[in-house]
Amino acid sequence: FGLNYLKGEDFFSNKKTFYATYSNIGGLMVSNPVMVNGFTVGRVEQISILGPDKNYALRVAITVNEDVMVTDSSKAVLSSSDLLGGKAIVLKLGKGKVLETGSDIIAVTERSLTDVIADKAIPVIDKADDIFAKISNTMDSSLQNSVQRSVKEIEQTILTYKYAGFKVNGLLSDVKPRLDATLKNFQQLSDSLKMLTSTFNRTGKNLQSFTDKLNKTQLQATIDRADSVMTGLNHIVNSLKEGEGTLGKLITDESMHDSLTTTLHSLNSVLQDFQAHPKSYLKPLGKKNNP
Repeated sequence: FGLNYLKGEDFFSNKKTFYATYSNIGGLMVSNPVMVNGFTVGRVEQISILGPDKNYALRVAITVNEDVMVTDSSKAVLSSSDLLGGKAIVLKLGKGKVLETGSDIIAVTERSLTDVIADKAIPVIDKADDIFAKISNTMDSSLQNSVQRSVKEIEQTILTYKYAGFKVNGLLSDVKPRLDATLKNFQQLSDSLKMLTSTFNRTGKNLQSFTDKLNKTQLQATIDRADSVMTGLNHIVNSLKEGEGTLGKLITDESMHDSLTTTLHSLNSVLQDFQAHPKSYLKPLGKKNNP
């Protein structure tokens, strides 16, 4: 019961049983599949051997799902299910009267793949044997000896290639550890370069950050100095406007400006007179002028 369940047998669905008789079942076994168009619809339920009056034919009982309509023209074809020689019953459904459960259906044996290959290969082999026999009969002894020498040389060449292959394999086995070590060193070097690149990237970012901070600091200092200079200039201008100091009074006090202008005119007159009469300014002190 458990084995049939594992093979996919559904014990809760209704089945119909049919019988097919074969002279040779080629290894068909109970529980092999019954298929329609590649789909499994049942299985081989029982195999029994008939008596000598039936030439010891084999009667195969198959069960199929109730919804499979098997007619009186349907055929149960014994065929190969795979290349390894597995067997299955393939139902070729036809038209006609639907058979009741327990009925016999037409049994057909399909030729196996091995039989087909044998039919194709045997004539070719026979023909090849005939050709080689004719060649052997037509060749003289010297030609046969030449062919034999050629065959031996070919065999020797093959052995030489095999020996060379063994030597190459041995060389590769010797070189492989060193090659593996070299590849490992390359991998380590690659990893080191990746780490060094990562370090350079971090250093570059830190340098860029430092440069940005330095630029911001210098710019701020320049702005602060400019603000200080502007503040001093504003103070000087305000002082001049308010008349503080001599320069402020000169700018804002008109009387002082007029007095300074008069003084400058007087000084200019003295200078002009000095230029016109320098001797009068250079006489010794206490000396009187002659009348």
